[in-house]
Amino acid sequence: MRYEFSGLQSATLKILLADMGFEYQRRWFISQKRVRHITKTRQCGADWYFSLEALIDAIETGRSQYFIAPGESNSLSNNRRWMVHFSRLAGVDIAPDDSAIRLTNGAEIQFMGEQHTLAACNGNAYVSEYAWADKPANMFKVAKGISAHKNCRFTAYTSPSPSDEAYALWSSEKPDNQQRLSAYSALQQGSTILNLPDIEAEFSKEDFNMLFSAIWPQENSEVAK
Repeated sequence: MRYEFSGLQSATLKILLADMGFEYQRRWFISQKRVRHITKTRQCGADWYFSLEALIDAIETGRSQYFIAPGESNSLSNNRRWMVHFSRLAGVDIAPDDSAIRLTNGAEIQFMGEQHTLAACNGNAYVSEYAWADKPANMFKVAKGISAHKNCRFTAYTSPSPSDEAYALWSSEKPDNQQRLSAYSALQQGSTILNLPDIEAEFSKEDFNMLFSAIWPQENSEVAK
């Protein structure tokens, strides 16, 4: 089944972002660089935002969108769930058994795990939480191939982990493509999701830095040398 969205429904989704998005999410929407590599705090609404961004882009441009997560169930449960929610708010009901969302303008939105290898597919690629995958470099290889066309975007976003393979992907990225969002920065930009004093009391300093300060453990090791 293919779903049809109108220009008015796309505008409704943009109003939703303007009304409910935090400042950093609205900045992501305005910038939309071709390559974005984001190290972020946990629980900042990244899946919420990028699902909304991708849906709007699919509606307005007809570009296909591909979400790649450490497990297919993660992508289906997070990104697809948000897209179904946003579509319903705009007046379009997505069938619960559609693993891929297809639009009448030709755009397809697919959700995959890290084990997938795709050929003959092109569109915007989103790689989420790759630092927690078994083989993050493989996820990048697939996503970079999908988004190779000059009019397509590659977006990777993750909280840090102890994975050296994942850190190598981050540290080798061009500085102009890197973004970092800590929980403190998110709070300063309007986030109301996290209670930082409570979280700091519950986590060790090392875990807090990794999960909420957007600091890779390897960065601390490099400073100590």
